[in-house]
Order: sequence, then structure tokens, then C-alpha cells
Amino acid sequence: MQDSGSTIRIAYREDGSTDPWEILRRADGGPTITVNTEGAGENLGRREETDEVRLSDEVGGDVNFNFSAQSFDDFIAAAFCNDWNPTTGELVAGGNADKAFEILVSYQEIGKHVLMTGMRVSTLALTIEAGAKITGSIGFAGTGYDQDYDASGDTFNTATTTAVMSAATNGGDVQIDGAVLDGTCIATYGLNLDNQYEAQLCIGRATPGRQVKGMLDVTGNISFAFTADGFNLWSKTITRVPVTTSFEMSDGTTTYLLETAKTYLSGDMPIPSGSDPAVAELDAQHRLDVTAGYSVRITRTPV
Repeated sequence: MQDSGSTIRIAYREDGSTDPWEILRRADGGPTITVNTEGAGENLGRREETDEVRLSDEVGGDVNFNFSAQSFDDFIAAAFCNDWNPTTGELVAGGNADKAFEILVSYQEIGKHVLMTGMRVSTLALTIEAGAKITGSIGFAGTGYDQDYDASGDTFNTATTTAVMSAATNGGDVQIDGAVLDGTCIATYGLNLDNQYEAQLCIGRATPGRQVKGMLDVTGNISFAFTADGFNLWSKTITRVPVTTSFEMSDGTTTYLLETAKTYLSGDMPIPSGSDPAVAELDAQHRLDVTAGYSVRITRTPV
């Protein structure tokens, strides 16, 4: 017997918990274990290495997903290093909460399970693109693993059943400075968070002793038709005047409002070939607005 991608199950729960596992809805990818080695470096009068030395083990990797309501809220909170406000439904990026998970990769056809522990969300990406599903990726960084985990006594909750969202049917208009750009079609809107986790290696163990988060880097991208309003928006790449952005997505039951408070844009003015339409493709750097109290926040309704 042999597994395929369709029979590999990835599940998660809070680090150190004995609760039932939650099924991670993924499109592809998954965390893995990388063993770093090098040759022993001994000169025995021959031109070939005779041995190998294990230096360290890395635990982590990326999971790609198609966005659906309630399925990824735990990971979004972990990426923001914060908690969803139980009253307002707000989640603000740049917190200090240390949220870690256990991830269980199960090769169900052969009955093998690999447990990864201390898994922090190092990176999170959301991509909204016209004519496509709303997608994302989660980048994990961990501190331990057990390649022979016994899952025989564990239980698994049923995966969420909320519908996968698309930009066409579940996305609202992208607003700039609180308004929709007149006559300008926005084609892509992306958000990326990088907590810049650094592995701290310790004598006496191969895996990191801890994962330490650094400065939060929040970036993104936006592309739009180069109309008169589009030209005015591109001009802010020169004047360096920041804008606010917002985007709402909903499955009819749960709504997520993404907002950025101080966004600087950068990129070249478009010079298309032939009859191709002029489209501006800009990078975004989302900075902390001290007055507003956030760089990026998401409001979930209902909470």
C-alpha cells in the first residue's frame, strides 16, 4: 500500500493538549522535517568523504488552503499573535501572544503518523484575485517532532463544512481611503504577514530549543486598471502619501472585514505592449498607525 496526496490527513490542536484533533482543510503542501548534515571533513589521503555528521533538524513548512469561514481562524489569530475580541470580533496584528500548535501528519494508507510540536505560525498569506478562489498559505516553524507517534488512542473532530469562498461571489469591493475607486477595476489584493521567527539552537538537541518572533513585517500587493483614478493612486508611490485599504468577504453567515490603516505603495507605472490594457501592479507596505492602533486588523461577524 502507498499513500497519495488525497489520503494524507493533517490535523492540529493546541500545543501540549490532549483534546481531539481538528482536521486542517488544505489544498496542498504541509509541514515536514529537514535534517541538516555535512561531511565529516576528515582527510584520510583519499578524495572522498567517508562519513557524515548530523548538525540540526528543522521542523516546519507551508500549507496552502482555499479560504472558508471558521476553518482558519485559529491560525489567523496565531499569525497576528493576538486573540479575537469576544465582544467586537476584532483581531489586531502585532500582538505578543505566543500561540503554538501540535500538527499531526497521518499517512492513513500505511498507518504512520508524524507529530510535530511547538509549531508557531511564522507567515500567513491571503490572496484575493478576480476570477479565482480566495486562497492563502500558512508557514509553520516548530521545535520538535516524533516520527513514530502512536495515534491509536486519539480522536478526530469532523472538519468544518463551510463553503470555499471566491472573489466573485464572496468578495466585496476593495476600498481605498474609505471609497471605491471610480471606474477602476481592482484585479488583485493580497496580504502577507511575516513574524520573522528565528530558531534558537541549543547544545544537546538537534531541533530548535525555541522559536523567537522578531519584528512583524506586513506587506501585500494590489493591481488595478490604470484609469484616471488609478493614475492618482499610482502617484502616491511618488508622493509617499499612505492610504487606507479595506476588503470584505462573506459566505452569507460569517463576514470578515480586512482593514489596513497606513499603507505605502510602490511600483512602476505600467507601459503595456500593443493593445494590452494598462494595469498597475503595486507592492504594499502596511505600517502601524499609532492613532488608529493597528497596521492590519480583521473584524469577524458574528464574533
